[in-house]
Amino acid sequence: MANRLAGLGYAQDAARETEELLVLYRQWETRATVRLARLSDVWKAVEWWDSNDSSETRVHEALAKYRGDHDDTGTPHG
Repeated sequence: MANRLAGLGYAQDAARETEELLVLYRQWETRATVRLARLSDVWKAVEWWDSNDSSETRVHEALAKYRGDHDDTGTPHG
């Protein structure tokens, strides 16, 4: 749409704002994807605890990983 508007010759302002909107959307999408990856284990742990498929301990472990209190092997940081 930005290209189409730019091609009209009289809609440069709308073309620029469309391009800016696309940049903002891509930035938001990247940030949202990163946060989703960080939070997914926590959300899953709570969901499993609520459905009695896991314990509250798993929630604490997922939160520790989310907060960086454990390394990739699950070993607590001193």
